[in-house]
Amino acid sequence: MEANITTSSLAGLVLTISDLFLPTYLLPFRRQLDTPGLYYSLLPGFLLLTLWTYSSTIVDLLTVSVEIPTQDVLYCNVQQWLEERNPATNHVLARIEADNIDFNRDTSKKPGVMVKYCPRRTCFFVYRGWWIQYSRFHVPYGTTIRQYITLRTLWPGWPIDDFLQTLCRSKNNQITTFRPARAEAREILPWRAVNTSLPRSIESVILNEENKNKVLACTEEFLKSREWHTQRGIPYRFGILLEGPPGTGKTSLSCAMAGYFGLNIYCMSLGDPSLTDDDLADLLNCLPKQCFVLIEDIDCANIERRDIIVNPENKGNKRQISLSGLLNAIDGPASAEGRILIMTTNYSHHLDEALIRPGRVDLTIPFTLATKQQLKSMFLQIFSKAEQVPGLENLENLADAAVADLPDYKISPSQFQGFLSGHKSDPQGAVDSVMDWRKKVLEV
Repeated sequence: MEANITTSSLAGLVLTISDLFLPTYLLPFRRQLDTPGLYYSLLPGFLLLTLWTYSSTIVDLLTVSVEIPTQDVLYCNVQQWLEERNPATNHVLARIEADNIDFNRDTSKKPGVMVKYCPRRTCFFVYRGWWIQYSRFHVPYGTTIRQYITLRTLWPGWPIDDFLQTLCRSKNNQITTFRPARAEAREILPWRAVNTSLPRSIESVILNEENKNKVLACTEEFLKSREWHTQRGIPYRFGILLEGPPGTGKTSLSCAMAGYFGLNIYCMSLGDPSLTDDDLADLLNCLPKQCFVLIEDIDCANIERRDIIVNPENKGNKRQISLSGLLNAIDGPASAEGRILIMTTNYSHHLDEALIRPGRVDLTIPFTLATKQQLKSMFLQIFSKAEQVPGLENLENLADAAVADLPDYKISPSQFQGFLSGHKSDPQGAVDSVMDWRKKVLEV
């Protein structure tokens, strides 16, 4: 009797499941299920079909996931972490690592080529005893491809949170510099991290104190004014133009500002022959909400209103970036907000007025060749931090002697820094040889 009840119950279950999942045109075959014993062979299949149908729902209920888009700094941090540990997977992306060279290694050993591997699709890794699934996705999004990674683990999700927090702490007080990825890899990872290091001190930048304080104050005010811009319908963007001769510290100020405000910096050159208008727009649109974007030597790209960008070193080859494409990328309706755009130029009068009009460039900071007082400050800064250097007790007098015969506005900070770097532990030697160096520099 009990066996009959069990058999009837199983048969009813199979029939119920068949009603739910069999297509309408197959329902006439439902009567075949009344055949004795047939439901026993079909039951496993129906159970598997049920599990398959609701598998995504079951997974969502039992797991926790985090989605990280490419524009988030965590994306690069996770990628780098996996590259260093090379989790087991049959499908990887390989690249030759030529950017992060260890200058502390034994130079007597022959350097080799470092190949780094990163998971291409899905893999699993163990973090503090918990399995975490890593997946990479590429989804069409309008005219571009949206890229992101997903981390998934069993509920509760604290292992993922702890993993990401650990990554952030490991990069604490460090600034990452990004550059556009190579053309063939840009679809997967638009920006590549080229360096992560402690930021340069803003005090080490040689610049008129009034201008230095001005650019810091204006940038800080912008970073605090997102709500103000939103309420008034004003695009939340800030543009800075740094103009002046080569070697005067424009790039140094940009990197020091990134460190001062604790934001990463994304650097690019418009002379890159692989960049197109679409590439430029995509690169600027996949930036984090707040960051610095540095476009270096924008005047060297020979930007003209109706012409496309031409590399001055190879004027026969035309580039794919137009002035209109550049303007739309930095200030168009679809351009990203929240970023601080810094453009550097040696000659601002070479730039099209449309590029530097108010709204695109909100602040212009002029740079000049160094004054005698600035050169003295550099001397003191370099040698005051040296240890066990003879003559430190008379460093002020040595600094005065070093710059006594140097003219104002004739020497760039980078030139003088290069000279002092040749006397790292010998300030007296720098004083003794400064006149010979002066003649060489001024003759050039």
